[in-house]
Formats: sequence, C-alpha cells, structure tokens
Amino acid sequence: LAEDGIKFIENFISPMLHSTPHLYVSALPFIPSSTLLATVVMPMLCSSARIHVGGLKTWPLVQLLLQGHAWIVTSVGFSPDGKRIGGVQIGSPLEGHTSRVTSVGFSPDGKRIVSGSGDNTARVWDVEGGAQIGSPLQGYTREITSVASSCDVEKTASAPQDRNVEIWDAPSYQDGISQELDLLHPDGWIRGPRGELLLWIPPALRNPFYSIWTTLVIPRGCVELDLSQMVHGREWWKCFKTAD
Repeated sequence: LAEDGIKFIENFISPMLHSTPHLYVSALPFIPSSTLLATVVMPMLCSSARIHVGGLKTWPLVQLLLQGHAWIVTSVGFSPDGKRIGGVQIGSPLEGHTSRVTSVGFSPDGKRIVSGSGDNTARVWDVEGGAQIGSPLQGYTREITSVASSCDVEKTASAPQDRNVEIWDAPSYQDGISQELDLLHPDGWIRGPRGELLLWIPPALRNPFYSIWTTLVIPRGCVELDLSQMVHGREWWKCFKTAD
C-alpha cells in the first residue's frame, strides 16, 4: 500500500500542486483498478468522474511527465547527486542558445551544466544561479550533437556533426564569468472558459483524446469517462465519503 502511495504521488503530483481539491477530483478517480490502493479508496469515492470504458489496470511505466518546453527535447541527464530532474521546474529556463538544444550534461561535481545547440555553440551554466559561465564555446561549423565534462571539471568535450570531437579547457569559457470547455491542454488540464481547472488527465490516457461532446467512437477502445454524477466547483468535497 505504501508503494502504491508513492506511485500515486509520482503520477499525480501535477494536479495536486495546482489545486488541493483535484487530489480528489482529478487524481483518485484514475488510480489503476488492480492496485491495492484502488480497493481501499474507490469504495469511498462518490459523485466523481468514473472510468466507463478502458482505464489503467496497473501503474504506467512512465511515472512522471516533465512539462514546460515548447519544442522537442533531445537530451536529458541526472545530476551526480540525483537531486536534479524532479517534478517541479527549478528556477528559470537556461536561455541563450538561438537554436534547438541537442545535448545537455552535468559536470561530475554537479555544479555546472554543459549544453550544445544547433546554433553551433556550446555553453556552460552555473547550476545554482542558472547563469551562463563565461562566453559560448564557438568555432563550430555544424550543430553540436553531444557534450560532456571531464572528471576533474577542467575540460569540456563537444562533438559537432563534422566527425570531430573537440576538447576545451575550463579557462576558455570562464573568462566572461479564449479557451473551450472540451480542450485538453498540453499540460493535461481541461479548463473552463475562464481558465478554471476542471479535470486533469494522466499522460497515459491522453492519446487519443476526444471532445467531451463526442457521443460515439467507432471502433471503441479508447478510455471513456462517465461524468454524469461528477460534482465540481464548491461542491467538490462531496465526491469523497468521510468517516462518520
């Protein structure tokens, strides 16, 4: 049950961070049906969204969806201490590249991030402050596809698409020290006409997604929700039975 609780938090941290009531409105109704947590919680749910057809049987392999980028993500990396890359964005985006970022990597000490881009430059960033360290590493004639830092953090390696790998000394970059009700947004929320948070859909259930006004899908097979008994707004608390 504790393991289910951890997976529940991992999967539904997004709606809970936006709105506490959506713990009940948008999270509990989507608990996978074969889990122990579902057998404990579902009997206490009433007047909530219901899975009419389909739904998750077990926890999805993808446990967390990190959102915020406006374009394709081509590279990710964990910090050495395992504390970076979580469910909430830390600080502001690292801005400076003029084209897509194709590779990122942490330095072994976890204090710097190296990024390579289609603008033919590599850049080094301070993890804590988010500021760029020094000037961009320039001189490439093709986009950079991979970057890395040496174990002693004294050198940076970059690989452009010209079949070469280039090594840079640390001093070379330190010298400059109207919304519709049935619209599913990229962050998984269905919002009302004034931006109200109506319902959050888990990532595993977003594709395909049909309008809530759709009355029939042929062939059937997608997840179908029954919202006929669902309470909302100031009445949201009625969806969960409390102990007498």
